[in-house]
Amino acid sequence: MPQYTTVTYSKHNASWSIVYIGTETFYTPTSWLTVGKAPATPVAMPKGKVYTNTPGDILNVRASASGSSTILGRLTHGTQVDHYGSTNGFYKIKYNGRDGYISTAYTMTLKPSVTSNAVIVLDAGHGGGDPGAVNGSLYEKTIVLDVTKRVETYLRSKYGYQVRLTRSTDVYLTLDQRVQTAKMLRGNLFVSLHTNAATSSAAKGVETFYSSYSAHSSKSRVLATNIQSNLMGKMSGMTNRGVKTANYYVISYNTMPSALVELGFISSPQDVTHLQNSASRQRMAEGVAEGIAQYVRTYH
Repeated sequence: MPQYTTVTYSKHNASWSIVYIGTETFYTPTSWLTVGKAPATPVAMPKGKVYTNTPGDILNVRASASGSSTILGRLTHGTQVDHYGSTNGFYKIKYNGRDGYISTAYTMTLKPSVTSNAVIVLDAGHGGGDPGAVNGSLYEKTIVLDVTKRVETYLRSKYGYQVRLTRSTDVYLTLDQRVQTAKMLRGNLFVSLHTNAATSSAAKGVETFYSSYSAHSSKSRVLATNIQSNLMGKMSGMTNRGVKTANYYVISYNTMPSALVELGFISSPQDVTHLQNSASRQRMAEGVAEGIAQYVRTYH
């Protein structure tokens, strides 16, 4: 029987005792029996503390060190927890009086900020008397304003970020007005959204630009790369045209890291199916937003 099992016994002689288990009797050396309460199991001491790092999201606490095991509960971003070592990419923790496990990939040793003070400026291209690229009744200015508002909503609701728009209605702004608006809003980064067009219907796909002319070209390249990567993660059915440099006015003359996103070709039959679809626009918005959030976590 395991050590510290409770049993009923009586002495047999000077050296042996009778142990009663159910309806049966057994014999054991009396020296192996101890009268009184079994000692408590030594309490394990924490090996350290970590903070959950899931801005805008929650972190699942699982019953074992596996991403497919039962979810015991959830921890919010920035929660401090004591851990008892790690195994298979999971920290062992105590959760509601029992053992639980959280992914080490979503923790950090320093307390993360709950949100960021970064001001994100979103610029929906064209507007008013400037429809941008046109395909029948489908206008670039309408598509990009819709996607821009979706990006704003996503960043505000999930991350609590400060988001500003150069335009929130169907109005025309010059390129310089867009740059000056971003500066007036004291933006920390600027993202302009557009759709592409070509004389050939074969041209298709998503691409993101940054300016090598800008004083912020290094960070702008990171911003553009993050957006393109996350956008294609959401829109895997579209062609990935990659990250490119171009000296467009709004990303060359801005006073902050800037990127310009082409969400697809309005002249492409394949891309149009995504550009005019509400669910696809939402996925585009989430891809752009997650790229921005990845940049913000790195620099702010």
